[in-house]
Amino acid sequence: MPNRTAPRSARLPLIAAASLLVLAGSLLLIPDGRPEVGHPPAAPEWPTQPVTDANNGARSGPAPVTSDTSSPAPTPAISPPATAPVGTRTAPADLLAGEVPDRYLQLVLDQTQPADLPPTQEQQFVALADQVLLADLTGQGRAAFPSYFGGQAATAPWSHVRIQAGIARRHSGGGNEVDAHLVYAGTDPHGRAQERQSATIGLIQAVGDTSWLPVTTS
Repeated sequence: MPNRTAPRSARLPLIAAASLLVLAGSLLLIPDGRPEVGHPPAAPEWPTQPVTDANNGARSGPAPVTSDTSSPAPTPAISPPATAPVGTRTAPADLLAGEVPDRYLQLVLDQTQPADLPPTQEQQFVALADQVLLADLTGQGRAAFPSYFGGQAATAPWSHVRIQAGIARRHSGGGNEVDAHLVYAGTDPHGRAQERQSATIGLIQAVGDTSWLPVTTS
């Protein structure tokens, strides 16, 4: 198993700027569940039937010229149609602000990189990475990964941690290594609620074994 020399801080939850940019851009393509203001209704069409005078009946064209010198009957005034209210379309709000359903985050995360692992195997990697991240953030369960944490306890643990979405992809360097990309929420050590935090957990297959172990990511 390769020995990673990255500092301990590199193992702490990373906010991958590139991933978040892709996340923000992809979220704009996904419906956010908020009703979209409809297009303004079309203005009513002018009447196509001939204008009807109560005295002279229907008129389909101009009145014939006659020698009658009396004043012509007044033509009924036609009021223009009332103007329909125009709906206001506002600029889309920041889709990364406020609450975003976990299923949308998972859908977006799935689209950031093409899948290159069997679905069942990917789920197993994500579940393992979830355990590692929870142990890293809360300090609980670190004994299950002695080579990763080296017996260190969490100095400033998080609370109420929840994994919102996760994927696993083969490591770009090849070999028997996988990167699990996770998005999580929780209360940070300062008591502030955090959403959509990003972390990457590296997993590598143990030599001569079928088990997988977490490693620091470079």
